[in-house]
Amino acid sequence: MIDFNDIDPNEIHTAIASWSGFVYQGKVAIYHSLHLLNTEELAERYVLQLDSLEDFTILDTEGAIKSLHQVKAKSSEQYSTYREDFNKLIVQNGNVHAESAFFHLAVKNEKNTAYIEIKHSPIQIYHYHDGKSFCGLNDIDQYIEYLISRWLINQNKAQYNNPQYVELIRNRLEEIILSQVIEIHAANHAGVASINECAFNLTIPLSQFVETLATDLTNWATSDEYYCHLIRNDINL
Repeated sequence: MIDFNDIDPNEIHTAIASWSGFVYQGKVAIYHSLHLLNTEELAERYVLQLDSLEDFTILDTEGAIKSLHQVKAKSSEQYSTYREDFNKLIVQNGNVHAESAFFHLAVKNEKNTAYIEIKHSPIQIYHYHDGKSFCGLNDIDQYIEYLISRWLINQNKAQYNNPQYVELIRNRLEEIILSQVIEIHAANHAGVASINECAFNLTIPLSQFVETLATDLTNWATSDEYYCHLIRNDINL
């Protein structure tokens, strides 16, 4: 029998990096969806596609591809770490002819935005509301809550614009993403279609986000579903 203290952790495979990366990817998708709802009049007609054409994709009701989004939660600032991924996004954009293609960084790159965009046209480095070209894993919740707060103010719902309620909305939006991922897997397991087909066809209308933003979530905050969501968050599920 092997003693626990004799085990070398470096010899054990872990999926934590890709797991946390997928969670971050979903949060970035929420952020961009909120950005659209705050800035584009027709955004409520768009749909969000998860992990299919790209890490996430925005489509309109006619099926046109508004934007492709590749999200990297890597900690490296080195340009060379991302060069191959930049080029993959160029190829994918050329294949599907999206209106735009964005690359999301979690840390500031050693090369400035202009350099990357010139070298890898037509992709764009995504910029957040504070002007930064990156958003750290520890900052994305705060960024989402900023846009939730902005939406509430714009929609004359300032009475809900307090930190506790804004956090509640964020948790509900994250639950929508998680539920969609589970639905995609469930449909695949039920033999409805391949996992690729399910991810491609099962999308989230941004109108569902608007409904969440506009609904009084006080009752949800005391529901079993909400507490289950908090437990899943605590154990990173």
